[in-house]
Amino acid sequence: MHMMMYISDYVGDYQDMPRDFRKILVAARTNNPLVGVTGVLFFDQHKFIQILEGEKEPLHELVDKIKLDPKHTNFKLLMDCEIARRELSDWNMKAFDLTGQAGKDWSILEDFRDVYQATFKPSSQQIIVWLQRFIKDYPSFKRIEH
Repeated sequence: MHMMMYISDYVGDYQDMPRDFRKILVAARTNNPLVGVTGVLFFDQHKFIQILEGEKEPLHELVDKIKLDPKHTNFKLLMDCEIARRELSDWNMKAFDLTGQAGKDWSILEDFRDVYQATFKPSSQQIIVWLQRFIKDYPSFKRIEH
């Protein structure tokens, strides 16, 4: 089993986001089960954050298609790793729109990834719990500049 996590920037007009977000979800919920992919999608202001699970080859093919989607740019793969087991088996693309909250510095995810991968075995569920905590307690996660 394999997991991939990426972050990207939405390029559309902010007022079109609800419509585009729904289109993305409909496509994902229709197509992902056909290739055995499950996952979760977060949207915050103009930022997409997605965690996907599945077999390596179909998952990589899907992510290659996602990279080409004109609705976003600055695609950055944060994690691409083997996992012990699928943890999002009941998640046929759950989604969380966080636009009602203040924007966050999602670049902190890269720092988190580096520490996480050096310390833990990859786990989708652990990453989602961390993301939920990051969202809820964002002020305590702000980066301290030297």
